[in-house]
Amino acid sequence: MFHGTLLCCMYSMFSPFLTQRTKSKFVISKEGNAAETLYKFIKPEYVPIQYDGLGRPNELEDGPPKPASEFNVRGGEKVNLEIDGIECDATITWDIVVGGWEVEYSAEFIPIMEGSHTIAIEKPKRIATMEEPIHNSFTPREVDSDEDDYEFEMARQLSRDKYQRFY
Repeated sequence: MFHGTLLCCMYSMFSPFLTQRTKSKFVISKEGNAAETLYKFIKPEYVPIQYDGLGRPNELEDGPPKPASEFNVRGGEKVNLEIDGIECDATITWDIVVGGWEVEYSAEFIPIMEGSHTIAIEKPKRIATMEEPIHNSFTPREVDSDEDDYEFEMARQLSRDKYQRFY
């Protein structure tokens, strides 16, 4: 995939000398549209962070990454992502990437026991599209992640979670 003005100029200079079969192996992306183009060919969990993906450098050492979930948040809508079934003393890790518009993100731990207090893991903050993905972890049972989209357009988000038990 070509990205950038210099590479596009070089491609346009050499394209008359390339066969159609060779040209079909190149993908040219406009600036700011690289993530969308990459997601057409590569799963988000394998796209590196610098290209708005969820792939981290040493992540493949533990086996293949857990697939990402993609969902849309409409303007003014609040979405709760609940992650259940986590064993005691396990650590959950999550990544969130925002595409499209700005959203407000927060994460909190909600204990199952009655009378327990909610623990704020991350206070509400706005995330712009071009920001680096959010990568966070927490140890207790259930993590509830909220996203509010304050724009009137559609925002696309990718999220993924995994947990690891420590003995």
